[in-house]
Amino acid sequence: MDYAGRIKNNLSTIKFKKIRSTSSLIPFGKPVTISIPTNKLNTRKIKTSFMPNLVHSLDASNIHILCEKLNNQPLYTIHDCFASTANNMYDIEKKVKASFIEIYFNNENYLEKMHMNLIDQIKSINNE
Repeated sequence: MDYAGRIKNNLSTIKFKKIRSTSSLIPFGKPVTISIPTNKLNTRKIKTSFMPNLVHSLDASNIHILCEKLNNQPLYTIHDCFASTANNMYDIEKKVKASFIEIYFNNENYLEKMHMNLIDQIKSINNE
């Protein structure tokens, strides 16, 4: 993949070089900072964003499973917060819990399986 393709696919993990620029056309204008992508990855950002992104992904999976369980009940979500009409909240609460159980405890315990997959990937790179 060429450099432009890597930037397009990994823009959030690319390191940027900041350049301050002024214009002689605007004598009293403030300098402008321009960010130019480099060939380097921001490994710190990649490492620190892994867990929050994983949790966000699991929360989104829970909402997806929950939506399949709803019977045309109104549901409003913002990240991991749920809202509905008062007469539906008890039922939705039960379905949220059932969705979490389905993700974490059914299908051979998803978290344990994912943990083992990560360990296998690390071992395949490090040969340890």
